[in-house]
Amino acid sequence: MKVSRKFNIHKRKTAKEYSKLCRKLNIIYSILYLVLLLVFLISEASLWLEGTLSSYLEKDWLLNAAYFFIVLILFNLITLPTDFHVSFVVEHKFNLSNQSIPAWILENIKKTIVSLVVGLILIETIYYFLRGYPNFWWVYTSIIFTFFSIILSHLAPLILIPLFYKLIPIEDEILRNKLINLCQKMNISVKNVYKINLSKETKKANAGLTGIGNTRCVILSDTLLEKFSHDEIEVVFAHELGHHYYEHLWKLIGVEAIASFVCFYLVNLSLKYLGALFGLSEVSNIANLPLLILSFSIISFIFLPLKNSISRIMEKNADKFALEVTLNPLSFISSMIALGDQNLSEIKVHPFIEAYFFSHPSLLKRIKMGYSLIKVK
Repeated sequence: MKVSRKFNIHKRKTAKEYSKLCRKLNIIYSILYLVLLLVFLISEASLWLEGTLSSYLEKDWLLNAAYFFIVLILFNLITLPTDFHVSFVVEHKFNLSNQSIPAWILENIKKTIVSLVVGLILIETIYYFLRGYPNFWWVYTSIIFTFFSIILSHLAPLILIPLFYKLIPIEDEILRNKLINLCQKMNISVKNVYKINLSKETKKANAGLTGIGNTRCVILSDTLLEKFSHDEIEVVFAHELGHHYYEHLWKLIGVEAIASFVCFYLVNLSLKYLGALFGLSEVSNIANLPLLILSFSIISFIFLPLKNSISRIMEKNADKFALEVTLNPLSFISSMIALGDQNLSEIKVHPFIEAYFFSHPSLLKRIKMGYSLIKVK
């Protein structure tokens, strides 16, 4: 019994350079973003903007909407060079991107519109409760955020994914039946098996089972369909199927709900005790939005290792599920090797890096799991 693929030595070196650079840039640019928020507060630019808008807009919800719109556009423009560097220049440098500059611009316009719509709903919700229930706003907000997560999970295949990709039913009936039968075997209903044209943006491969209930559907990237065998695609998909079989989505929503309560409670404390440092006497003042985002970002970062740890446990269980239902460890191993080379993923990383940057087990751990099943057999 032999694995059909081997790691490309050249890509291993490239993957290490790519991953290291991405982590470095993400850390630097994230810090710069937080500094930008802090400067916006210290300079009293946030108070000035709120004061200027309030002289024209009497309604709180209109004031909040206008403030959020201006700040979002302003920050997007300021961070445009860093976003372009990370998502376009670096991806092209390592030959992972197929995007043209016009396509990149169009995609970011779409992302900005989505951020504006979703963000506006969340901001109006937060400040509605801040005004009406200043002592318990964080409780009500956490509850609303949880329900919002459930709604987004349900609507993703219907609205969000089609906004960026066209869902095309796959023409390969043999593969389609293979995946549908696997779903039926696990008593999981799916709407259909779709292909998305991911190659218009990237050379990376991906697969997913998205949605809840009657919106659940299989999504395969064309980059996966072109480079992977049926058995490899099946085992990659079986991993995604494992998440639904073990109801990981609901469990993650539960984890996020608990995390939201903790984070928003701590944000509540920061608004109360740090707001005065920036001249913000009222917690319901929209001018404290940069402080709210700054506090939430720092608190979320502190809890990131715990969140990633839970995610890695779920991913490991999904890998076990894929191996158990397909009984094909060779295809599992070869698919991990193929994904590692195609997506330029590192094989092994330092535990600290894994804790903060990895939501999945390292490639080495996943491949070892496949080999352990071969030895058992």
